Amino acid sequence: MESEKRANSNQIQISTKKDVKFFTFLAKIYLKEFQEIELHALGEAISQAVKVAETLERYNYGKIIKINQFFQEIEGRNVVKIVIVLNKSTALE
Repeated sequence: MESEKRANSNQIQISTKKDVKFFTFLAKIYLKEFQEIELHALGEAISQAVKVAETLERYNYGKIIKINQFFQEIEGRNVVKIVIVLNKSTALE
């Protein structure tokens, strides 16, 4: 059931467990499925999310339309979270 939710969602949770190339590849697949995707990252994974978004824009796969940054409380601590929203470009259609 959990995997069904993720397949219908346009959100990608970026982590430091995988490299930028993996998430760039995954984001390209999501952009083929959805008109708009969101890259979500916490703490140290923020730099990876930014690199993924920049790579997608550099190769004309998507366009960054919004970047939101805020604090999220996790286990009693405030952690920085970023959400980068990208639109699909015509190169993937």
